[in-house]
Amino acid sequence: MVDTTLVPRVIGKTAVPKSKPNSRGELWNEERFFQSLERRCDLGDVEVARRIYEWAKEKTDLIAWGRGRYDGSFSLKVDHKGAYYWTIGVWTYGKIYIPFQYMQTVPPFDRDSKRWELLERLNQIPGIDIPGDGINRFPTFPLSLFKDETVLKNFLDVLDWLVQDIRSF
Repeated sequence: MVDTTLVPRVIGKTAVPKSKPNSRGELWNEERFFQSLERRCDLGDVEVARRIYEWAKEKTDLIAWGRGRYDGSFSLKVDHKGAYYWTIGVWTYGKIYIPFQYMQTVPPFDRDSKRWELLERLNQIPGIDIPGDGINRFPTFPLSLFKDETVLKNFLDVLDWLVQDIRSF
């Protein structure tokens, strides 16, 4: 009996493996964000988002646009000693989120007591009721909560405090 060795041989073109589709989309921007928000939400929500956006241009150091495939977002960040700190984010489906989970990794919000203080300030605003475990998550609430001018002012006052607290530590 003779030993036989089989050697594969490819004839013709070889198949190129397909890459996985990119789960991230194109970078959002102001125009695209507000166009999407106008299609998905009512004009009152759009006005609230614009007011928050205008506040951010004046009071924060960076408006970071998301790369969601279907849902757009912008996040407001504050520069302190060369590092950017998250404050809030706004989504095209009409929600605001508080990134407590990100905050817990950087001073001064790495202390539970500082995140609790922010949570308590937010919970004093009518319509916001973030549970205690929210200081380790990303709680959300609708833009529609802030259609009342006084409620929006209260929210922006909390954001003013947050920005000042980050810059002062």
